[in-house]
Amino acid sequence: MVASRSILAKRLLPVGAVFLVVARITCAQQSQIIIGPNIQVSKTRADRAHTEVIISADPRDPNHLLGCSIIGSEEPFKASTIAYASFDGGRSWIPTLETNEFFMSTDPACTIGPDGTAYFMADVRTAPDVRLTKVYRSNDGGKTWLPPVSVTFVERPSIAVDGTGGKFHGWVYINGWGGVNDIDGKKTATGVSVSRSLNGGRTFEGPTIRAPLEYDQHYVNAMGNCVVLSNGTLACVFSQSNDDAPVAAQVQSVRLDSSLKVITSSNGGQSLSDAVTITSYYMLRRPPGTTNIIPSIEVDRGSGPFKDRLYVVWPDVSSGRVEVSFAYSLDQGNTWSKPKVINDDQPFEVTDPSQGPDDFMPAIAVNREGVVAVMWYDRRENPDNLGWHVRFRASLDGGETFLPSVRVSEAPAAFGRNERWPVFYWRPVAGGGSPSGAGGLLKLDLGVTGQILNGGDYAGMAADAAGIFHPFWVDNRTGLHQVWTATVKVNGGVAPHGSADLMDLDDITGRVTLEITNVRYDRTTDKLFVNVQLKNTSKDILSAPIKARVIALKSEIGGRLQVLNADNDQSAEGAVWDFGNVLKNETLRAGEATDVKRMIFRLAALRPLVGRGRDVKLGLVSLEVLVLGRIKRTPS
Repeated sequence: MVASRSILAKRLLPVGAVFLVVARITCAQQSQIIIGPNIQVSKTRADRAHTEVIISADPRDPNHLLGCSIIGSEEPFKASTIAYASFDGGRSWIPTLETNEFFMSTDPACTIGPDGTAYFMADVRTAPDVRLTKVYRSNDGGKTWLPPVSVTFVERPSIAVDGTGGKFHGWVYINGWGGVNDIDGKKTATGVSVSRSLNGGRTFEGPTIRAPLEYDQHYVNAMGNCVVLSNGTLACVFSQSNDDAPVAAQVQSVRLDSSLKVITSSNGGQSLSDAVTITSYYMLRRPPGTTNIIPSIEVDRGSGPFKDRLYVVWPDVSSGRVEVSFAYSLDQGNTWSKPKVINDDQPFEVTDPSQGPDDFMPAIAVNREGVVAVMWYDRRENPDNLGWHVRFRASLDGGETFLPSVRVSEAPAAFGRNERWPVFYWRPVAGGGSPSGAGGLLKLDLGVTGQILNGGDYAGMAADAAGIFHPFWVDNRTGLHQVWTATVKVNGGVAPHGSADLMDLDDITGRVTLEITNVRYDRTTDKLFVNVQLKNTSKDILSAPIKARVIALKSEIGGRLQVLNADNDQSAEGAVWDFGNVLKNETLRAGEATDVKRMIFRLAALRPLVGRGRDVKLGLVSLEVLVLGRIKRTPS
């Protein structure tokens, strides 16, 4: 955990048998996130299903966007990949490349380099058992494409271009799953694979393949993307099984016991570092095929207060349902913050989170001002826990807190109505599975791709050169999965701890404790009154201003809570209480406590305390605060 951002967590004791009330988002908070109309990217291919989408934005031209997707085919067991380009800021899109010349093409990725060059890549099968990774480049931003070059095959590839202006400027990196061989040449595990191009994608060298640790035979079971920091460091996110079983068994496991990790390269992909563990990762697919497992990493490329801060999002089931988790690093991936759940909904069942809703498919982007945005597929409005809407949250303080989420998609992905189910099939063959063999029964297998229930393994989001966000997703509102996008503008200035009056204060959280002196719940008004004191547990003298800022606020039994008496008039994350007026002589000496400060919460929209199980949930408020002030160190 990042030492300078340690969080003081206090769980308030339950008071009586209560129900929670869901507080409404204020108009001021809603107006900070402005959603544009939904645009059907794949309108010219509306008769074919799409899954697994990525979007990239030109770092110089806000009108130039590039998207890519898997696109279905009417041919047996075949899919292609397709690129869509926009030159008017996402208002209209044209298909410019489709890889239908191969036996099959999947796992698309695309990006736009610092000079406007467009790149598109996909895993292809030139024959049933011949797999390659093909990389295309376009000198006109994706209008036309040069013939592809072949790269050593990697599973679930992604592509990144160095735009830093440094010694690796313009270098192109491809990462994915890669094989790791033992001394006998037998594949025993998978590792992180990075190929690189020193000439703008014309040719590639490598790959550099490394297991997370030397001779580590734990399976890399989810490969994310890579990003480039301002000094040219390449950072890639992935997860790795903690299972000690043989690799084949690890591949087939439910993947509950895994670790989320980051691996870096400081020499342009020539070698890869030891992996750094971010956190434990619980990544069960539940039910199989209805969620995803891919993590995503992003970096602040701007020049503001959060320059080079790394951010990671991933779907995690440690709570009993799939939720979107988030963490950040202040030191180029060496240490990481405590993971934080950022989907702001509640379980369908108070005492049984396994009933959902499952929130999954997170994607993350950071704009030029340092605003952090996360989108995901959200099932709070889908009681069947199969369909989804797209939701969006933003952070103005480097991931410390997030604004309440807003819905982006105007219509849901939904099932059990008149949607089309694309069918994959194999041609009838002779018994024994050989097309040329004689005798035996003919066999025909028909099936529906599981990607219709989750939209594939990944979705995307990009921030354009003007700071506008462009979520990129699929849903079946037309009856068939199509690619959609929208513009999202986030208003508000970016600052450490959310405001100019807090940004220069010291983090004194580790020097104080929050002492509760009295708690009272008024059921007639649904208000919770908590009297607290801050006590200095350090040897240093702390001085005004001393302020406590809410980092997380939730209830164990559901509903949205509301802070009523914050000194900065905020009602959720980001609310601040000023302890300056309860200090003695504006200082807090070693062992001293402030006078009593009252915190007032509202709990609304009653929910039952007991679900279908026998467990009873009684926790009213879980509060995490960061305490900021001035430190006058005592000479030793």
